[in-house]
Amino acid sequence: MRKRPGLVSTESTDCLSSQSRSLKESPGLRNALGMDPSVERYLSTPSCQIATGMKKWIHEYRSKWPDPSSLQVEIDDYMIKFDEKSKQEREEQQAKQGQPDDEGWVTITRTKKAFKPNETNRREMLRTKKKRKQKELLNFYQFQQRETKRDQIAQLRKKFEEDKHKIATMRATRKFRPYN
Repeated sequence: MRKRPGLVSTESTDCLSSQSRSLKESPGLRNALGMDPSVERYLSTPSCQIATGMKKWIHEYRSKWPDPSSLQVEIDDYMIKFDEKSKQEREEQQAKQGQPDDEGWVTITRTKKAFKPNETNRREMLRTKKKRKQKELLNFYQFQQRETKRDQIAQLRKKFEEDKHKIATMRATRKFRPYN
């Protein structure tokens, strides 16, 4: 049987009729038809209110995350247990250090030494910082190189003029002795 749009086949109507028959015979339908229509019924009552609208959305949003105070208590408890466990593991590891196991083997472990900065370490750190600074490319681009050369030449000219002026004032006061 070929189906055409807009037409309902007889097979689907048979299915609908069987569903409607079971709906007519259901006890929920009988109960609903037996209720008094003059009495208004609500899902939300003053004793048991159902949140709707913005109240419901706000409640759902806030219930996504735990309360900060209870979360902090839980975190503190966890951290205390973690610290105790790590301390116990460290003590066990120190007790095992240097002790032979069941087969007579001694496990050698390397312990980290605490970093204590002193004068030589400070000097080394300064050296490494200085090397790092020297490795930086200050004048990477060509225009930067030209600008720095221009600035250096301008500084040299300025210093030359200042020295020229200084020599002139010394000659004027007769205190100029270049070879003494």
